[in-house]
Amino acid sequence: MLDVAEPAVRRAFLRGDGELRTTIRTYYGARSAMLMQFISILFGLAAGFALWRKAFSLAGLPRWSLAFGAALAAVFIPVATAFIGASVVHRFSRSCRNKPLRAADIRVARRGENTG
Repeated sequence: MLDVAEPAVRRAFLRGDGELRTTIRTYYGARSAMLMQFISILFGLAAGFALWRKAFSLAGLPRWSLAFGAALAAVFIPVATAFIGASVVHRFSRSCRNKPLRAADIRVARRGENTG
């Protein structure tokens, strides 16, 4: 396990190993997208719940339109953020897509073979 926050580790491993740099960059993008998705799910549900409560204080058509807006907020905010998160991962992993795998890069482990 490497602590990439230490300057000595960065000098020794990250500057010399482009594949490790690319992997860390991709994981960072995926983690950022997951955090965005989690926060947007919470925010979407909170906004939907607040609008839903406000809808019950009204009567008639405004009640139903605000209730529809609440359901839309609870669904649309997380779904829209999922697409934004996919864009974040796409941007962070751009360098991975520039280097396609060659046949020599793929290793198949035989049954019972130790891969570690």
